[in-house]
Amino acid sequence: MRNIRIVVQIDRINYFSDIWLKYYTTFFKSENFIFLFEERFIDCEVFKNYLNDYNIDSELCTLFPLQNIPYDASERMGYMTTYMINFVSEILDGNTVVIYPDVDELIYHENLIELLQTFETNFLVTNPIDVIQKIGEEVEYISEKKLFEQRTFCLKNDNPISKWYKKNIVVKSKPDWKNGRHMEAETTEGLYLIHLGKFDFEFLKKINLQNLSMYENQQINQNGIIDNELYNWYLNQVNELTKIPEELLRRLQMLGI
Repeated sequence: MRNIRIVVQIDRINYFSDIWLKYYTTFFKSENFIFLFEERFIDCEVFKNYLNDYNIDSELCTLFPLQNIPYDASERMGYMTTYMINFVSEILDGNTVVIYPDVDELIYHENLIELLQTFETNFLVTNPIDVIQKIGEEVEYISEKKLFEQRTFCLKNDNPISKWYKKNIVVKSKPDWKNGRHMEAETTEGLYLIHLGKFDFEFLKKINLQNLSMYENQQINQNGIIDNELYNWYLNQVNELTKIPEELLRRLQMLGI
């Protein structure tokens, strides 16, 4: 039986972390989780209490405070890529599988645990599902309601942005990650990375503004920062959207998140 460890870096408590925890706790127990966090952003005791709300025992999971991480966004990604290659490599022992999604990423497979226990390659590559709110048809996210009853659209798979979410974030040997852990390679059938970074316009607007105050030299990405730029970006994606595959959407809805 392989040891499964799921690693995530969290820099703030919000909808992303809520959805992430609600999702992954349907598959994994407290001892499977490794949480990397920065105490300059999240108080450890507050974080422990937050995890307890999702039935994660802070004494059984691993809480790992990150030290001396650059504030400068232009330096941060490269630093963390090298850091995480070394961090994950120390966990891998020949009988361990590590999953390392971002806090806005859900890894789905119909038989996820069985896949993690039996795959034979050094890593798995995900199929991208980049969920985006369809402006004019889908309203602002309501956290009391199920996410996948409110969001049913994603970018088309041939869209260049969608391809960013082909990632080798399921590994059982030392990873060869580049920044973002993107990989243009053959994907694993039925294994999806569901990216939620742009699932809600109003929420993303808040996140972008927070980033400007939390990090130095935060660059404006394809989502924009200013209200009009961000709104126009969403409008421009309407013709690039397609429905999330019906069977996948049904299974996600059955999970109750």
